[in-house]
Amino acid sequence: MNNWYPGLMVKTKKELRNNIALIDLLLEVRDARVPHTSRPYDLDRYLKDQEKVIILSKRDLADEKKTKEWCEYFQERGTPVFALDIPNKKGLVELKNFMEKRAKKIKKDREEKQKGRRPLRILVAGIPNVGKSTLLNALAGRKMAKTGNVAGTTRGKQWLKVSEDLSLLDTPGITGPDQAQETGLILASVGALREGIFDNLEVAYELLSLLVKRPVPGFEKRYGFSLEGQMPWEALEGVGRARGCFKPGGTIYLEKAASLLLQDFRKGLLGRVTLEEPPREEEESC
Repeated sequence: MNNWYPGLMVKTKKELRNNIALIDLLLEVRDARVPHTSRPYDLDRYLKDQEKVIILSKRDLADEKKTKEWCEYFQERGTPVFALDIPNKKGLVELKNFMEKRAKKIKKDREEKQKGRRPLRILVAGIPNVGKSTLLNALAGRKMAKTGNVAGTTRGKQWLKVSEDLSLLDTPGITGPDQAQETGLILASVGALREGIFDNLEVAYELLSLLVKRPVPGFEKRYGFSLEGQMPWEALEGVGRARGCFKPGGTIYLEKAASLLLQDFRKGLLGRVTLEEPPREEEESC
């Protein structure tokens, strides 16, 4: 399904091919609730000698145990990873220390080759609304990049000088082409796609089909009933009853219930939930 792959993102990927040769380190930002689905597609094939670091943002909204499992999964495959709760400044010090060590290495290597001094050049990339600009502002210690809760806030390339040793490249969010509808629905459920690309009912059913398979600590407290044994459509009707979503005549206003469910999930009002498990070895070999 291609109709949710904006032309802006096609243009951005062409620019990335040109820009990636200029950088030393790639910070690939993903949403900790969907670490697999939120990966930016095709980035790895553009990398040559550049090192990649995975950033799991919004860790405060994700299941703590699952985030740890995802970190171990990436580390076991030789990729550095940092899980960040940016609003509460958790994980930022460790990331900054990592970057400073890489900057010192670049400086030493260039001195040995008698080249001029320059900062460590870092590319920050990811799909829309995973927290890229928020991360850039946090690393810089001041507001340098535009942020927002609407997917697609960043609209052009921005070089951001953090210090004499660090320079960051911000780019618009990117996703890959030819993605399945299920992928789009998952991204929409966490707010990574702008409203209107998918119908909220479809998104809510997809979200509930994932929620019924795992513990959702705040669901029963929020809506007054357990997800255990529920079908997605039954659960959405229950949400509608709990939130008073009724049409004239007493029928449940499912579209309104879907919208409220998505809002609650994205704000973390259902507790800390991760929608994806790290792949098992047999899955990776397929």
